[in-house]
Amino acid sequence: MVCRLWTTDYRLLTTKTMKRETLITPPSGTIVTLDELKNHLKITHDYEDAELAIYLQAAEESCQSFTGLQGMKATYARFFDEWCTRLVFWDRNPVLEVESVEYMPSGSTTYTTLPTAYWQTELNASPAAVVIKNMPSLESHPEAVKITFTCGYSDSAVPADQRAAVPGILKNAILLQAGHWYMYRTDYAQKELTPASINLLTPLKVAWV
Repeated sequence: MVCRLWTTDYRLLTTKTMKRETLITPPSGTIVTLDELKNHLKITHDYEDAELAIYLQAAEESCQSFTGLQGMKATYARFFDEWCTRLVFWDRNPVLEVESVEYMPSGSTTYTTLPTAYWQTELNASPAAVVIKNMPSLESHPEAVKITFTCGYSDSAVPADQRAAVPGILKNAILLQAGHWYMYRTDYAQKELTPASINLLTPLKVAWV
């Protein structure tokens, strides 16, 4: 069985999904800075900064969700109710490291670390995956399996270095989308990505199998 590790893509809900995701270490900033967005829009005043930050965050989240990518480094834990032979990261790519695979043994709700000899990673694949080679018996629990992983384009601790590693196409799409929502504030304009953003992002999308 192949289990897919994603969060929000409605097109994939016909197959097994994870139960929950917890953010352990949040990104140290946004892919595009507020100053970069203001420069893109030729805005010199400060009284709309809070609103611009909202548009910027929404654009970044939407563009990452559409592509299955994670720009700035972050660490997450994801939970499953059963073992799968291959756990595929359909979002949050690229995956930098899988720190641990843990499970609740049968009869216990306390996590035990699965030995590294029992699993291996495919981090260079698109999408990345964890292959489980040995599956101990599990407690019947919605979060019986826990995967902790770090994702993003750079493992650097410096936000500027992380931003520099993000593809320019993704940055451009975020700027265009945030600018669109700033300029057109109707309900209809807020519903989806613009055609220009989609055209930019489509080549970056993680392959669907």
